[in-house]
Amino acid sequence: MARLSVIKDLLTRLQYANKDTELIRPDPENVFPYAEAHLLSGGIAK
Repeated sequence: MARLSVIKDLLTRLQYANKDTELIRPDPENVFPYAEAHLLSGGIAK
């Protein structure tokens, strides 16, 4: 599931014709901005 969320996040950052923003909204549980707290809590693998 996390891989799909990353793909969706990448698609939101690209500009292309007929983009349906409802379909490509990433899951905030899986895609989040980097912060050291996520690394320390295990949310990001070392």
